[in-house]
Amino acid sequence: MMEEYREVLGIYEEFSYKVLKPKVLELDSPDAVEGVMRELREMGTISEEVNELPLGVRVGIVLTLSRGEGSTGVLVGTALAMLENGLSDYAPVHGGTLARGGTQQVYYSGKVGKFNGEEVQAVGLRGIRWYRGEFVPEGDAGSRPDERLLLYDLAALVGVGFAAYDEALRYSRERKAFGRPVYEYEEIRRFLNEGYARLKASESLLLSEDLNLNSAVWQVVDAATFMTEKATQIFGGYGFINEYPVSKYMRDARMLRSLVLRYAYV
Repeated sequence: MMEEYREVLGIYEEFSYKVLKPKVLELDSPDAVEGVMRELREMGTISEEVNELPLGVRVGIVLTLSRGEGSTGVLVGTALAMLENGLSDYAPVHGGTLARGGTQQVYYSGKVGKFNGEEVQAVGLRGIRWYRGEFVPEGDAGSRPDERLLLYDLAALVGVGFAAYDEALRYSRERKAFGRPVYEYEEIRRFLNEGYARLKASESLLLSEDLNLNSAVWQVVDAATFMTEKATQIFGGYGFINEYPVSKYMRDARMLRSLVLRYAYV
């Protein structure tokens, strides 16, 4: 099925690699990411037409964009999930205390309402506006986008894991230790190969027709955590410096891990 939509996915791959990846370090603020989101809206990414594509294709779009920049992929997935459920003007709330993207009209656990809180700086996904406070319900939502939000967040988590893999692979081939690229050392290749295999297995799981979301959570979390942490180790001390994308990927993965575990009761 995915092969039938290869051309569609190719558009997002090009956007991810030509627009997002080159300026990934700049996309660490809501203002910067909002500019990218305007471009994607103009492309028709967040529309009824895209929501009519097979679910696997939509998952692929979110994953591909997240491989370029995590906040962008998460925001696209959020918008698609809310639009699909007739809640396009609403922002989702996590655990009743953390709002994603806005406070005036919010959704939480089958209810809509408002959110009393203040904007906070999150550790990861800093291209999204986050608010901490209290959800105030005002009525029934009429639809529940929870499962779709969880699915797209898991896809974004896999995408961020792949982004860390891409960066670690590139660096390992350029960085030399004792006169040869660190990629030539067996332990480094093992980290990269194992991380990639775990991420590919997670991607296949999310695209499967008989997916059980709660069962998928721990596999995806484990794969992305493994790859982002190993990528940081491959970079050594540089892995913790904000001037290198791998530190951003690790922060984004940890934030996404927190979000999906709030949704999934596993």
